[in-house]
Amino acid sequence: NTPQVPVGQNKFAPTHKKEWARFIHSLAQWERIGQPVELPRRERVFVAAWHFPEVAALFAFAREIHALMLVSQDAPWLRALREAGCTLNFQEPGAVRQLIREMQAGRVVAAMLDHAIPGTRCESAQLLGRTVSTPSGILELCSKHGYLIAFVAPRPEGIRIVAQLDATGQPAHKLAQQYNDWLEAEIRTAPERWLMWQALPLR
Repeated sequence: NTPQVPVGQNKFAPTHKKEWARFIHSLAQWERIGQPVELPRRERVFVAAWHFPEVAALFAFAREIHALMLVSQDAPWLRALREAGCTLNFQEPGAVRQLIREMQAGRVVAAMLDHAIPGTRCESAQLLGRTVSTPSGILELCSKHGYLIAFVAPRPEGIRIVAQLDATGQPAHKLAQQYNDWLEAEIRTAPERWLMWQALPLR
């Protein structure tokens, strides 16, 4: 029953709101704030992202290299990407078959795995001392099709690949735990900049 942050010193809430505002601002102008990322190779790369304020800066880069972004909804702000053939709503009928075809061809794929949509394939893994559901369908395909998982995070000089792992032949539960380990390290560095705190209990 002891509060983790002393009363009167909790700056988390206002700074977290500012990071959300930064995210919404970047989402509104993603076509003008493209952020290139140096990929380790041109094909069979899975860009493992997460909800940090500047993540929308990756959208223009995805369109430039014709990467396939996995999304849970066809949101209005993704229309330009959808029309360019750079998004795939994994909740739509036939999405899995299309994704398999694209990965068999070696296309670069990207997704954010720090939120689990109900009804999707997941593995249980540890995050911040809790057992959470972590999306695993894409990780199984990465293992099967010889993909390199490239974990991205913001740095002072821009968005960078900060960790990577060859997923070939690796079990999905191990890949899910590795992703969560990378994610936890980023969260602990700046907790207010992770935008999925409100969804953690659902996982």
